[in-house]
Amino acid sequence: MKKLMAGTMLVMVGVGIGAAVGAGVAGANARAFEVSSHIATQNDGYQLGYVAGTYDALQSITDPNINVPTGSGDRYLTWLRRQAGCLDSKGQTLGDIQAWAKYRWLMDSHQSQSGIAASTLIADACDGQAQ
Repeated sequence: MKKLMAGTMLVMVGVGIGAAVGAGVAGANARAFEVSSHIATQNDGYQLGYVAGTYDALQSITDPNINVPTGSGDRYLTWLRRQAGCLDSKGQTLGDIQAWAKYRWLMDSHQSQSGIAASTLIADACDGQAQ
């Protein structure tokens, strides 16, 4: 359970790093939690940095080589691993994943569902795919 909590923290750190890298590229201020309505309006460099941070953090915590103890977090880790696989299938390049993410962020913005942008990437990764 401690490793799962540490993994969850890695996602948040990755999101922060992605936002910081993107902010450095775009010359904007990094936010603690980036929301879909804001990131959808940012330039490609900012979005690429954010997607890279989220993707890397998710891939790191879902690495099957990490020895995660069994317990109540098993279903969550299984779900995260599935979502990571779906996100990975969105394209061959980071730009492909960014294009998909930008569409999802715009959809969230138009539907007034301006949630955390990383949550949109992770939660929506398997939409439209067989369960």
